[in-house]
Amino acid sequence: MLVTGERNRVGLPEKLFTVRRKSLKESHIRVDARLCRECLTRICTYVCPAGVYEWNEAEGRVAISYEDCLECGACRVACEMHSIEWSNPVWGVGICYRDS
Repeated sequence: MLVTGERNRVGLPEKLFTVRRKSLKESHIRVDARLCRECLTRICTYVCPAGVYEWNEAEGRVAISYEDCLECGACRVACEMHSIEWSNPVWGVGICYRDS
């Protein structure tokens, strides 16, 4: 039920459903694995709204699901080790925002 003056609030999972993606076969995200292993916070696994980064303890590295990237750049800004290189996907590829 909407109260006058309030908006219908939509959660992040619902908002992520409103984007379209066209991915390349090659990632637009590069991570320096050596620097990642030295990282104590694994901040990229927390700040990414799309959950692109996941620490794989068994392999001692970060797993990247670049296809889910929203291209917001939060990972690059938050990375204390400066180990994330991120480039815009080529024209016609990547995220396409649309109204819900």
